[in-house]
Amino acid sequence: MSKCKVFLTSTAVVALLTGFARASLIKFSADAPATWNSSGVVITQQISSFPAVTTMTAEFAHPSGVYSAGATYSTFSIHLVAVNDLGWTWTGYELKLSDTGSADFVPGSYSCADFCEPVKDGGLPHPILLTFERSPGDPGVLDGESAHFYFDVRVLGAGSHTFELTQTPIPEPATLALLGIGALTLVTRRKTN
Repeated sequence: MSKCKVFLTSTAVVALLTGFARASLIKFSADAPATWNSSGVVITQQISSFPAVTTMTAEFAHPSGVYSAGATYSTFSIHLVAVNDLGWTWTGYELKLSDTGSADFVPGSYSCADFCEPVKDGGLPHPILLTFERSPGDPGVLDGESAHFYFDVRVLGAGSHTFELTQTPIPEPATLALLGIGALTLVTRRKTN
């Protein structure tokens, strides 16, 4: 076989396999404003209480490929825009998928475009927890500002899947101390009454 035929055959195989890298998202709904297409979702959510829980349902036409132990997964991308309506500065952010065994984050697919960087995930090969920390020199996400998170989610098999994404903003240390003092004051006041 000539080098040209080997090259063309290899290219065709890679193109064929790449075509199956992502399942086709055919339906998506969430209890937060969202837009979607066949490969991804954009969710814009105002965070006015925490933790904030978003329930999502994603339906796939076919699974995208084999992951481990013969399990077939469907994968899609999420761009989350979290708007700070809490009245205090965020210096970190935590994302957690419901622990149903069917949804997890794709390792290495996560990033934060604004104030932070991923510092750890909840463990391989099936992380369900991501924690982001403020980048050095960045003030964080002030009240009224937003943060942009990008990550891929994979779910077991095709069909319809419902799961929850819990978002927990992490306050700056001074705010955390004030919240703690306020809680302590309430507990003390209740005991004296």
